[in-house]
Amino acid sequence: MARHPAEVDTGGVPGSRPGVRGRVSRPGPPLTPAERAIPLDRPLDRLRMAGAALLALTTTLAMTGVCLWLGSTLDAARAGNEPAWWLAVACVGVAAAAEGGRIVLEQTSALSQANHLQRRLVSHALALGPARLSTSRTGSLVNLMTSGCDKIGLYRQTYLGGLIGGLLTPLLALVVMAVSIDAPAALILAGLTPLPPLLIWAFTTWTRKAGGGARAARSRLAARYLAAIEGLETLAVIGAAPRMAASLARSGEANRVATMRMLRSNQLILFIVDVSFYLVFIAAGVAVAAWRAADGAISAGEALSIVALTVLMLEPMAHMGGFFYVGMGGRANEASSRKFLARTAVLSPSRPACVDATAPSLEVRGVSFAYSGRRPVLDGVDLRVAPGEHVAIVGPSGSGKSTLIHLLTGTLVPSRGTLALNGQAADSARLRRASALVAQSTWLFTGTVRDNLALAAPQASEADMWDALTKAHLAAEIAALPAGLDTHIGERGIGLSGGQAQRLSLARAFLSGRRLLVCDEPTSSIDLASEKAITSALRALGEDYTIVMVTHRASSLAGIDRTLVLADGRLKPEGVAS
Repeated sequence: MARHPAEVDTGGVPGSRPGVRGRVSRPGPPLTPAERAIPLDRPLDRLRMAGAALLALTTTLAMTGVCLWLGSTLDAARAGNEPAWWLAVACVGVAAAAEGGRIVLEQTSALSQANHLQRRLVSHALALGPARLSTSRTGSLVNLMTSGCDKIGLYRQTYLGGLIGGLLTPLLALVVMAVSIDAPAALILAGLTPLPPLLIWAFTTWTRKAGGGARAARSRLAARYLAAIEGLETLAVIGAAPRMAASLARSGEANRVATMRMLRSNQLILFIVDVSFYLVFIAAGVAVAAWRAADGAISAGEALSIVALTVLMLEPMAHMGGFFYVGMGGRANEASSRKFLARTAVLSPSRPACVDATAPSLEVRGVSFAYSGRRPVLDGVDLRVAPGEHVAIVGPSGSGKSTLIHLLTGTLVPSRGTLALNGQAADSARLRRASALVAQSTWLFTGTVRDNLALAAPQASEADMWDALTKAHLAAEIAALPAGLDTHIGERGIGLSGGQAQRLSLARAFLSGRRLLVCDEPTSSIDLASEKAITSALRALGEDYTIVMVTHRASSLAGIDRTLVLADGRLKPEGVAS
């Protein structure tokens, strides 16, 4: 069952496990103009990219000096003069320093951009909430937020900057050739310079489909592996582990085939480019140099410099091989990141929550809700809960109780109708700031009891924590643990009983200071003693809290002011016929 996204504030995390239920991700439609406009880098990232391009051009300029030195050395040797060795050393030193600086800048920039994008994607996922993530596979999102971000950082910082510098290399070499050696030769070779950019564009177009398919196959495989690991205990108990292993093997084979298909297309195109373009371009440079030297327009040394500069002009083609290793993965993950960031969040988590100090009133006015492509789950629901009133909602499975809970806590947005707090219309942001959820199962993080409580109120004192534990009838049991509040517990509360974990969730809700308490089957999976403790704790709250509870257990109704039945998409008092 989906959890309240604001449980990050009140002591939980989105734990709906939507990835297990979601559909397998496949290559989606092309990006819309709005999605393409979403920036993935910061001004600092773009500045670093420009710096890498400038360093690449510096390397190129220094190498043009080496090319000119080769020609002058040949002419000097033929004339019996001493070559200017200092010029070669200076040019090589500048080229080495610029290239080393570019590599260091690119690697540090790639790491910085990947970390920034990871934080941005995680923040957006928390803002979306579990309901809006229900169509995403958890494994695919994890893959995007880890290796996907790394590939984007490498693509944008180690590939694009060098590519920009590489594409400007032919222009720089031609200018040097025209100014220092022979303008007609430079003009002839200039006719061939558009070919590298055109070939790179064609290469990216031809391989985009193969790259997207390979990325989708890896995402599916990651999603299935994560689902299998999370459900390993269930798979073992029901004897389905061998079948899952066979299924994962088939998915792994599909991933291998997709990867090899991408490798095959890449290597075939690279082979064609290497055989055709390199030979043609170098042959053209040699022919032009020989022709101009035969006419006496240039010396033999200058002809050698033209050939060397022609080889230098092939620098952009070196990036075609790099595109397979860096560019394809980066572009595919960029598209996925933009599509994810384009999804509308329920609220921005950047503002601190403002908590009401008194129990609020709650109104549901003609609210209807339908999931995409399905008939309405709720149809014209009306509900009025007075400040400090405790209301229980019962009904058969599938009647929409959990959907109503998600609406009350701001996880879902009504298809029609409004919700109000204290007589004023409340959007999802206000509902989330005002409510605290106690769900039927509790997510606890690896850490201490204190850490898990502090999620609800980072500035809470130790006395505040003990007070919340006392209200939840858990203080004595925590005090009896080896280190009290500093006792370590495992993920999902390993080290605590189910009842203790549930009461810790209740204590977090109390510690948050929110006075609208929404309880979704809070006693459904615990022992009778813990159920009695939770029921007693809720009853003791009195009029200080407004409580809306969904439950199947009659024993949980003790102390409830009013019980309503949800059926046929509407609420009615208990005992009233349809």
